[in-house]
Amino acid sequence: RGVGFTCEGAVTQVPSIGSRHQDCTPLCEAPMLVTLLVGTALASCPVDTAPAGEVGVETWCEAADGTREGPSTVWEREQAWVGSYVADAREGTWLAYDRESRVRAVARYRKGSPVGTWRTFHASGSVAVVARFRRGQGHGTWTWYREDGSLAQLGTYDEGLRDGVWTTFHPNGTPASLTEWSAGVRDGAYVTWTAAGERVHQGAFRSDLAQGTWVRWDGQGHVVGIDAFELGARQGMEATFDTDGAVLTAQEWSDGEAVKPRATAASGLLSTAY
Repeated sequence: RGVGFTCEGAVTQVPSIGSRHQDCTPLCEAPMLVTLLVGTALASCPVDTAPAGEVGVETWCEAADGTREGPSTVWEREQAWVGSYVADAREGTWLAYDRESRVRAVARYRKGSPVGTWRTFHASGSVAVVARFRRGQGHGTWTWYREDGSLAQLGTYDEGLRDGVWTTFHPNGTPASLTEWSAGVRDGAYVTWTAAGERVHQGAFRSDLAQGTWVRWDGQGHVVGIDAFELGARQGMEATFDTDGAVLTAQEWSDGEAVKPRATAASGLLSTAY
């Protein structure tokens, strides 16, 4: 069964489904894709089912009881998903195509839930994301790549929650940041680096709140700031330094409140008050 439409008017006719649509712009931008996804998929509807739905939104094969069985196409803003239903639930492999008919994602379902390894792709065809699911939730290692193939981010999920060490990377391959997670919240070390490998920030979180001593560097190996936190509230001494290590400012905190006025080298209070 073929699919016919025209972009000369505002009305589109899809013979295999028999529905009429007022906006054919998405179809006209990718006629080859529409013919492939609708004309081929719905021509293979299982016995005792009939084509249903609306081109440009979703099409499927519908059984007499109203459930979806067999091939289906779901249109989104910039792509269309093609796969199959079994007993009204997504099943098996689903593919996402963009307007140029390029595969942009490969997904797997079991009884309507995401399972196994999913992959998304950049327009060039290189892998963008490798994701893993178990029982409908993210589980295991997830990896993100830039279009040139370089690693952008790496982390793990445990039953849908971030867990363990998550790392981002600069385009040259060196680590950009490291964050420790536990059950979906930041809990543990946090560090950032320049592309040259110099530290910029280092601290820690407890239950998603800043905890303990945090240190800042200028990206060239010089400490330029120190803060202290207790469950997200500043606690103790905060100070900034010049590249020679001399104190520039100092501020004492207690439970997130300043205890004394901020002292600076210009104020002359650094040696007397701190």
